[in-house]
Amino acid sequence: MGAQTQTNETLTQNFIRAYTQRGGPSPANIVRYAGYDEQYLMVGDVARPDRGAITPIEVNDPQVRGLFARTGIQIAAPDIPSASLTFKQRFGGVPWYKFRLNCPLNVYEVEGLCEQPDDPLNGWSTMQILSRGLSSNKTYAGRTPFDGSDESTTAIDFAWLGDAYTIGGLALGEKASVDVTTEVIDGVYYGPVRCTDCGPANDGASWIALLQQTAGGSSAVVGKVLYSTDGGATWTASAITGLGVGVLVTAIDVVGQYMVVVAKTENAYYVSPINQLTGALGTWTKITTGFVAAKTPNDMYVESPSRIYFVGDGGYIYVSTNILSGVSVLDAGSATAQNLNRIHGKAGTLLAVGASNASVKSTNRGVTWAQTAGSVTGTLQAPCVISPYEYYLGTAAGAVYYTLDAGATWTQLTLTGAAVTAIQDIVAPTDECLFVAATRAGPTAAIFQTTFGGALWAENNTSRLPGTLPVFGRANRLAFPRVADLMVAANNLAAFGLGGGLVDGIAYLAQAPIY
Repeated sequence: MGAQTQTNETLTQNFIRAYTQRGGPSPANIVRYAGYDEQYLMVGDVARPDRGAITPIEVNDPQVRGLFARTGIQIAAPDIPSASLTFKQRFGGVPWYKFRLNCPLNVYEVEGLCEQPDDPLNGWSTMQILSRGLSSNKTYAGRTPFDGSDESTTAIDFAWLGDAYTIGGLALGEKASVDVTTEVIDGVYYGPVRCTDCGPANDGASWIALLQQTAGGSSAVVGKVLYSTDGGATWTASAITGLGVGVLVTAIDVVGQYMVVVAKTENAYYVSPINQLTGALGTWTKITTGFVAAKTPNDMYVESPSRIYFVGDGGYIYVSTNILSGVSVLDAGSATAQNLNRIHGKAGTLLAVGASNASVKSTNRGVTWAQTAGSVTGTLQAPCVISPYEYYLGTAAGAVYYTLDAGATWTQLTLTGAAVTAIQDIVAPTDECLFVAATRAGPTAAIFQTTFGGALWAENNTSRLPGTLPVFGRANRLAFPRVADLMVAANNLAAFGLGGGLVDGIAYLAQAPIY
């Protein structure tokens, strides 16, 4: 008898179902299941061009008259992804889709073999996300007949401005277990995205660096950086040249072709060049220029290689326009005098948070700063900016809040399961996919996720985070590849923090299965 094979090994249409989210991805927009609380619908062929037209650049062949030699190619910009939706009208009311569709629509196609399809959190193996669709044309078919009874349908053409991309499950696995001996404070994916025309191939998820040190500093521990250039298979230590024993390091990030580490108790940061072909780190240089005494830096946000923000004690905010030359004071605590612990931003909007309810924002790239509404209290430590109007933040007491009106009002999220005692980090690889690093009593780490722009949240043992989360103390930071391709950004995740014994550190990496 031959080996038994699986009955279905290829995806067919009858194993796909769809959810909609009118208004686009948002914690305030309901997710509806087609055929239950949504009209019956069909998603047509999705066009998602990688690039536009490719045409040759030719010159006269220098060796043969009348022929040409190709010296290059011209690549046009790609079209916006597109697909049409076809609706079957149900009796009982006016179809919503026949109104003028001024606002975007999200569609989530859940694909699976044995999973329960009407469970949006655990009913799929892969999910295709059609993000922020704007309608352009409606076609009403099967209207008043002479003697027929064809179905009456409406086809609507959409351009998916937020892209069309597919996500899978992310199972975290430990890396660098031998190399990591003390707590990991922060970590980052780095490196140029390229194919072999420009050097070793890199999709943005191969090079990873982490910052290691006992939390709070230690007289016996020197902070150091570990980096991997093979997706976490092997690791190399990079001693931070000149860093003092017990100096508290608080953040690591990439600025252009440099790795940067914030050294709080030295009122400085350290810079190392990155070899753009190998990913190796070079000698570290200490930079102190511009920092004010007793207003030491705690965190950094890289808007671009020529604009890097640092937040510090006393509400101080610094900016660097040349990472090798130091910083200048951007705000001397005018919006708050409290210590600012964390900062994040997007598209010119910045949110910095810290002690004693401190939450300040800038909507003009740091030129001016103002407090957000004071309805969120406590120590704030996990900001995440989604858009100029939508922000998230977490508290040291275990609460997550979001705002849809640029901080004028805040709404608390309900996180399932046992009570959470602290929120360490919130990240958003895409507008739909967000992750929250939390801690329960013990401490024991927890990670929450949404694939619906904040509308539905869950922990592990779901389609997105399958299986049981490894037992560890806490995830100080989460990271994902910051690349333009949403398929790469959304299908990789790293968690850096404290091990289960509350002594050593951990580095967990996850990548969706790719066949």
